[in-house]
Amino acid sequence: MTRRGGAGLGSGRGTREATRTSGPAPPPDDAQGTETTAAVVVFTTEELAGFLKEARGRNDRKVGRVKNARVDQRQSDLEMNFRGLVAEYAVSRYYGEGAVAGALGLRGDGGVEDLIIRGYVCQVKLNTHPENPYLYITKMNELRAEFFMLVVATDPQDLHEVHYVGFTSRHGFLLNGEIKNWGYGSRFVIPAIMLCAPTGFLLIEKKSTLASPTRILPGRPWETDARLLQLAELQRNEREGKA
Repeated sequence: MTRRGGAGLGSGRGTREATRTSGPAPPPDDAQGTETTAAVVVFTTEELAGFLKEARGRNDRKVGRVKNARVDQRQSDLEMNFRGLVAEYAVSRYYGEGAVAGALGLRGDGGVEDLIIRGYVCQVKLNTHPENPYLYITKMNELRAEFFMLVVATDPQDLHEVHYVGFTSRHGFLLNGEIKNWGYGSRFVIPAIMLCAPTGFLLIEKKSTLASPTRILPGRPWETDARLLQLAELQRNEREGKA
């Protein structure tokens, strides 16, 4: 179940374009992007306080009952939840719509569904390293989503302003993804230069019916793709202390 609305959602106020390079967005399934325009999304202090309160509520329901999917051991669960919410609301605000997965029950979105926009199931990722802006996943079931969005925090300590850099489709992710490890775990990544500009998502035909995360992926690419099989093995070794 998802809910609509909430702090930070609206008609797109609080956003502006920040041109990184010029040019049209490439088609979402063939994103070889060399050009993209980031959208700057600005939040008030009151909005951020609301996100933090929501993140704390999510986190408190899980403490002692559900293990959080820790992406970066340097961040607390609460901090990860808060930053994730900021990214989700940034993308939702930019498009002026979107159901934020804030009421999906104890286990959250199951690693699949952060937002539903234009009828598509989307994963939203926040990168706090603007000098190294990669979109990444750490769990294979995240590839059940249909689209993936990258939000970058230019100042990780101040999330009043974040940049929605771009997006890719599942096909684009599988086509252009690679394995990286920056010292805190292996992940499947795609560089920002390969992403479509945010405006390109508006060119995709809107779905008339809401997608279901459990039905949108007919295959299981992590069982056949050599890179994903390698990633799974690397992650197993890292968990067991063999890496």
